[in-house]
Order: sequence, then C-alpha cells, then structure tokens
Amino acid sequence: MADQHRPDLMILDLMMPGLDGFGVLEALKRREDTASVPVIVVTAKELTPGEERRLQGRITRLMTKGEFLSEDLLGEIDRALE
Repeated sequence: MADQHRPDLMILDLMMPGLDGFGVLEALKRREDTASVPVIVVTAKELTPGEERRLQGRITRLMTKGEFLSEDLLGEIDRALE
C-alpha cells in the first residue's frame, strides 16, 4: 500500500505472518519516497537486544501492547505528525 499512497505515518506490528514488521520497516527505509515516514511500532513481542538495535534510529516510538492507553497512542500519533 505504501507503494501506491505514501502514508503520513505508519503503525506497525512486528509479529505478522509472512513478512514480519522488521522486513516491512527495512523495505520502507530502503526507499527514498518512504524513508522519512514516521513509524510507531506497537507489539506484544519481547525484543532481544539485537532486535532493539535493529529498530534504533529507524522508528519514532516503540509501544508494548497492554502497557498503554488509547490516549497514549493518540498522543504519540499527534507528536509524530507535528
């Protein structure tokens, strides 16, 4: 979808069937037209130190499912779109 319509922001889960969120993020950041799209990762996955390094500097925010309220996510979206 990002190929057809450049999003203003992406909310991404890391655990998906097929291409996981890390692969999606790598594809987004590799392309000039989507490299600057803010990405908020919302996941239940416990990250290894290596996975945390893979995300570092590439995402706007990491949020763990079950540890935040809807208002927190909306606030992060507002900040990312400023």
